[in-house]
Amino acid sequence: MTLGIVFFEFFEWLYGEGVPEFLKAWKNLHWFFYHFFSVPLMFRSLFQPLKRLKEKYGRGFDPEKFFENLAINTIMRIAGFLIRIIFLALAGIFQILVFILGSVFFALFLTAPIFIPASILIGLIMLIS
Repeated sequence: MTLGIVFFEFFEWLYGEGVPEFLKAWKNLHWFFYHFFSVPLMFRSLFQPLKRLKEKYGRGFDPEKFFENLAINTIMRIAGFLIRIIFLALAGIFQILVFILGSVFFALFLTAPIFIPASILIGLIMLIS
């Protein structure tokens, strides 16, 4: 009698409260990786120099100093761009992985009542034979 009550309460929880809770946790993982990689900030500062490293041009015009500073500032902007692009790509990869793995685990979550007894039965059959 008690086992039957537990069985039906499990199904009530799984398909009642369990599904929204799983989807909420999945959404939280997407939110975490979006903010962990600072996606909006990376897009806003995409063309900024790396770690804000840049040379000041100073007063007066010295062609050698001007082109030296221009080269350093250009290299720093290119390095900043490349590093931010790499982190944005990583953020995209993690979002795709969370989506794919979340989909797989959601399918397993929904079909767990079938697979758990089936795996126990298969294990018993393999143990006997």
